[in-house]
Amino acid sequence: MKFLHTADLHLGAQFKSISLTDAETARRLREATIIAYERIIQLAIDEEVDFVLFAGDVFNAEEDMQHAQLLFRRGIRRLDDAAIPSFVICGNHDPLARGQHRLALPESCTLFKADSVTAYPVVKDGNVVAQVIGISYATARVTEKLVSRFPMGSSTITTVGMLHGNLANSVGHENYAPFTLADLEAKGYDYWALGHIHIHQEYPAGRAIAVYPGSPQGLDPTETGPHGCVIVAQDSQGVLHTKFHEICPVQWESKEITCSAGEAWERREDLEQKLDDLLDTYLTKAEATERSFALRINLTARTPLYHSFSTLGARAGLLEEYRIRRSGDLFVWVEQFDWNLRPDIDIDEVLLQPSFEGEVARASALAAREPAVLASYFTTDAAGLLWSNRTLDSLLADFKSPEVQTRLLEKARDLALDVLIVEEK
Repeated sequence: MKFLHTADLHLGAQFKSISLTDAETARRLREATIIAYERIIQLAIDEEVDFVLFAGDVFNAEEDMQHAQLLFRRGIRRLDDAAIPSFVICGNHDPLARGQHRLALPESCTLFKADSVTAYPVVKDGNVVAQVIGISYATARVTEKLVSRFPMGSSTITTVGMLHGNLANSVGHENYAPFTLADLEAKGYDYWALGHIHIHQEYPAGRAIAVYPGSPQGLDPTETGPHGCVIVAQDSQGVLHTKFHEICPVQWESKEITCSAGEAWERREDLEQKLDDLLDTYLTKAEATERSFALRINLTARTPLYHSFSTLGARAGLLEEYRIRRSGDLFVWVEQFDWNLRPDIDIDEVLLQPSFEGEVARASALAAREPAVLASYFTTDAAGLLWSNRTLDSLLADFKSPEVQTRLLEKARDLALDVLIVEEK
């Protein structure tokens, strides 16, 4: 027996931060989730799997539901033509409540209900070879521990559970239909087909394998690395084995370019050479993998170029110059630069100076070491007024974290020292 497990297709989702004048590249980015889905269908057919599991969030949003449904039905019909049944649960992005006008799917496709956990048999050559058990979301916000509703697994037939939910309060994800590995293990299943977390992860859960295949296509700069789906094969002893297949047409990557030892980036050409080398490397990688890349590049250095790129216009000009590289249908797209260029100042040297500049540097160093001192800079005067406004407080919540406050303090220190040192000269 062999089956394919995918989740979080988010058909209809568009890449965030698309601001291209190049219409063709923008189109390819918008269609990335669709291409990933089509590759999944082709992979299932090529691998001659016995069935396909879609573990929630097939669709991304209600406003594009109709078009996404047409695309999804086209793929399901291809599976049906190949005699491959499919099983679908709905997640928080595509709950059944949003699908009052869902398009009819072939009979070989089972859409799980939301009012109860249901079990369906998988028949191969006239024999029941597995059972698939699952439940859909009725609404977008399901906080119930749905796993508690699942029945115990069978000792005589392979049991596969389908659950869209959050494992053990995983950080960065809404805590929908929460569960723990102990919860899964207690059910005695052979495989848990999970959805909701967009990064591929696999865990032992008793005799079962619990798998998040991840989103087939990364949707934003946080979803870096290759994305795809999982094919599960059962050996002659009944043991299940997983294999991750990379299928995303565009891969997100986050890269840092910094000054190496002995470098100074005294000329613009020094930075441009670094950028050329990085983009050339990724273009070669794109050709080797037949996959395009979307890059977020962090520029970090103490350099005389700090002043050359102090304006938004100068920064935007460099981004447009390096926005895109192409090789046939493949491309390397720079989504944005994170600017962390600093004035060319030796902070260690300034710290030792018996001067006002030294006092500024020492005050900053003290705040970085002492949380109470750091917090004091952000809880009085103007900052206090911001935190007291409920709307602004929620919008600026990140600025309360010590990490963000430390970065802001360092930038303020560098700005002050740069002005002071320039004035002295």
